[in-house]
Amino acid sequence: MKWSYLAKRLKTTVVASSTDVRSVPFASQTALDASELGDWYETVELGPSTLGDLSMNPASLRQVIGIRERLEPDDYSRYLLAYYRNGLERFGDAWRYADILTVLKRSSQANKAA
Repeated sequence: MKWSYLAKRLKTTVVASSTDVRSVPFASQTALDASELGDWYETVELGPSTLGDLSMNPASLRQVIGIRERLEPDDYSRYLLAYYRNGLERFGDAWRYADILTVLKRSSQANKAA
């Protein structure tokens, strides 16, 4: 199959908003329209909002704390642990915080469940 054929079938229109010349395209604007070739990929069910909610859950942060405590600490690790604990102590389960570690932890768990 030639790439030029697929490139023609890939819709890449970017919708302009009133405040920005370019904006993020919708999935339907960037999806490959080649149904005659078959449907090889599953629909993405774990979207950014869901992953964000899962990642900001205090349980996720506690899991990351548990993992970080088992690793050999450096100055940055000690700082992060203090930061995490301070947020949880001050705000309890109402604290919503996410970083790359909580996002990776939750996305890996979500993928295992699928």
